[in-house]
Amino acid sequence: MLAGALAATAIGLLGGGLPLSVLAVAAGGAIAGRIAGAAGLLQGTVVAVLVILLQGATGSLGPPPAVDLVTDTAATIGRDALLLVAGAAGGRLTARS
Repeated sequence: MLAGALAATAIGLLGGGLPLSVLAVAAGGAIAGRIAGAAGLLQGTVVAVLVILLQGATGSLGPPPAVDLVTDTAATIGRDALLLVAGAAGGRLTARS
């Protein structure tokens, strides 16, 4: 799980925005699901959770963005839900069960 999360976070931090982050989390979930061999859905979801936590920690280092709080909250929830689905799908598709 940690290898997949670190790979996904590194790719996501290199830039590219949301599409690259989603693909990186799906790939990280696939790596975790393949290494684990079973329970790929769980492994991919844990990868996505770790990536969300790491992105939150690195995103809080800079100055706060000057945007509407409601819009920012909705965007964050939507992005995190998309990352969770991508990680779970990547893990599930590569699990050997």
